[in-house]
Formats: sequence, structure tokens, C-alpha cells
Amino acid sequence: MRLLVREGVGLGVLPPIVIQDELSQGLLAIGAALPGIVERFYAVTIARRFPNHLLQDLLLRQMP
Repeated sequence: MRLLVREGVGLGVLPPIVIQDELSQGLLAIGAALPGIVERFYAVTIARRFPNHLLQDLLLRQMP
């Protein structure tokens, strides 16, 4: 979608982090902010033979 918007095919709803290079180069501009839209990220993990306790603490934290 980023590449289509960059080529001028249309408009797109993209997170600023995805287009930060284009924004800094002036290739794209933010037209409007959509504060009610959020994006969640999830991680899938498997049991490890030698677990990393710091990583385990991070993965078990409750996100707001």
C-alpha cells in the first residue's frame, strides 16, 4: 500500500512509522490524523530449552 500511495495511485491509511522515510524525504505528507484507530502487535513464541528470564518477563507483561 505504501508503494501504491508513493506512486500516486491514491490515498492510504498508513501508520507514520511505516512511511517515516517518505515523510522525511518529502515524498509523502500526512493529510489527516485518525486518533481512534489503533494497531495491535502480537508475538508467537515456542517453549525454549534454555529460557531467557528477561524475555519471559517482557512477554508476560499485561499491555494497557
